Amino acid sequence: MQHTDEEAIMRLRLVLISTMLFGAASAAFGGEKAAKETALAKYKETGERVDCISGFGSADQMTPIDETQILFRAGKRHYLNRLSGRCNNLDSPFYYVKREAWGSQICKNDRLTVVDSSSGITAGFCRLGEFERLERLPDEAQETEEAA
Repeated sequence: MQHTDEEAIMRLRLVLISTMLFGAASAAFGGEKAAKETALAKYKETGERVDCISGFGSADQMTPIDETQILFRAGKRHYLNRLSGRCNNLDSPFYYVKREAWGSQICKNDRLTVVDSSSGITAGFCRLGEFERLERLPDEAQETEEAA
């Protein structure tokens, strides 16, 4: 069966559109990842570690940095949590994180669930590690660190 020129052009268009969509999704994901890493650059580690943090209320106070770290905001304080292991898709824009604990306190060994945004299917589980309190850098120190 031979294909007409119209069919060949249509197939070429589909391939080009698919390639453009994949490229746009990749660029968006890369930009989001850079923004998360930049958010972490606004803080310095204090070395002060705690097992639990209070004043934590919702998922919008939780920013995955990569598959091993999450930035938490509890009131006016910020904490970095290094998970007890790798958590696949934690930092992907195509998944969201659901907290398995209730109340305003979140602790080491609490479980997080990673869920596919489009299907609602659970993609995996993570256990929290210790929380390290972060100190916000002055604005001029942030600019110096980002330039380095």
